[in-house]
Amino acid sequence: MTLTAVQPRREGGKKIITGLAILSFPVVAAPEYVLGSKDATYGASFIFPPAGYKQTLLNGEVIEFDGATAPLLEEILYEVFAEQWPGPANLAKLKASFSTPNPMFKWGIRKDAEIKGYPTGSVYINARRKEKQGRPGLVLAHADASGKPAVPADDQINQFFYPGAIVRAALGGFAYDMDVSKGVSFGLQNIQYLASGPRMDGRKAAVDEFDALMDASTPADLSDVGVTS
Repeated sequence: MTLTAVQPRREGGKKIITGLAILSFPVVAAPEYVLGSKDATYGASFIFPPAGYKQTLLNGEVIEFDGATAPLLEEILYEVFAEQWPGPANLAKLKASFSTPNPMFKWGIRKDAEIKGYPTGSVYINARRKEKQGRPGLVLAHADASGKPAVPADDQINQFFYPGAIVRAALGGFAYDMDVSKGVSFGLQNIQYLASGPRMDGRKAAVDEFDALMDASTPADLSDVGVTS
């Protein structure tokens, strides 16, 4: 399968396999605590550029996004909302929330992409899962010996799942109603790495950041740091 053949699809219920997405703020190797949360979580943001947006990958290939995922995400969240808060009055309150500074309902699809520095016209979602649910499934684009997508070793996760990587994700829509907020969003299930896009965080590999100061044949002198053989 080529990247141009990756299309979003609904998987029954409120689950979706997205089309091409740009990964941002990945927390997938180990859970972290989010400010104000009592539970450690895994999570990531998934950016869906508008139809026609083109990006050059690190290998020089140019890919084009088709904008097909965003309408399906909207469709799922409207269904989730209608099940949790049925009736036209609640729907009116939801739509009013889209332009309200302190909305009654929170909507899981964000459209303030430019503020985040994302491609103009993009939408993005923040998807999480609690530590007790386990790490999200992570697979690569190529197959292993069984023919299934290969699973990265733990020490390879950050190599593939970095800010700017091209991925697709399995997400599940859900509603929440807590004392502090209520709304609809997506839970994170699985992510597949597809290709290497330019890093969004500007981070370089250490071997590219520094110059070597000694020849490879010269053993390092570690005596001044208390290291002995």
